[in-house]
Amino acid sequence: MFFSTKEAARITGCTIRQLQYWRSKGLVVPVVNPTGTGYSAYYDRENLVNLSIVHYLLQRGYDLAAIAMSLAVLQKLDGGYAQPEQARRFLLRWEDAQQKLVVEEFDPQKVAALVKQGVFSMTVIPIDDLQRQIQTTIEHPQSVEELVMAKLIEAGWDKSPHSITVHGEIVAKNKSSSTRSGRKNRAKADYILNYGHHGAIAVVEAKSVYMDAGDGLKQAKNCAEMLELQFAYSTNGIGIVEYDFSNHITRERDNFPTPDELWERLRESPDKT
Repeated sequence: MFFSTKEAARITGCTIRQLQYWRSKGLVVPVVNPTGTGYSAYYDRENLVNLSIVHYLLQRGYDLAAIAMSLAVLQKLDGGYAQPEQARRFLLRWEDAQQKLVVEEFDPQKVAALVKQGVFSMTVIPIDDLQRQIQTTIEHPQSVEELVMAKLIEAGWDKSPHSITVHGEIVAKNKSSSTRSGRKNRAKADYILNYGHHGAIAVVEAKSVYMDAGDGLKQAKNCAEMLELQFAYSTNGIGIVEYDFSNHITRERDNFPTPDELWERLRESPDKT
């Protein structure tokens, strides 16, 4: 079975830009037409596992050089580690004696012994879990709308008295200032998060799972400014990027804040929008 670049990005939780960059660096190269462009290149199941490993280790702070080394060692240790029937785990850790990262078969007893020795710089590569995630996503693909709503529900925004407005119409509170700044007086937000009777408290812009999580942040900020809100979010259903107008800080998040968390931050802010 082969998967297009878009399909591979959706299944592994990566973006197309990441896949293209890793391909240009020779990190994970599609098996079908590896030098082709656009829709002509296709990834196989082994590619998907490697993409998932890269994504997993990047999220844990490893750079591409360390990740490339890990993939190379995995291939030498066990050429079949990426096969669907495999349920293996490996350990990536720093070896003081050799002064380098090493990859080895995961052994719980050895890990326990290392912890007793005070060694904590190690990461389990759960290929079994990654395989299950890949298979589940292949069999049960979710749209970005389903992914975003699941995260909002997980954070509690669907629980009364709070609510989520989907594709909400926005009318700028200060029409004259909006006109001067070049923005339209009306717009539509993908999601508006409402805190009880206080009304809108944040806006969320959703982009395709194939895009970067922050690609919709400019639109989200525009909508938040029109409503004079403090918080704006952009997401691709997997990653989340938050912008706080009180301190002008942009940061990545794994999940949306709860209603009470966001309300508390709003109350504590010295500069409410």
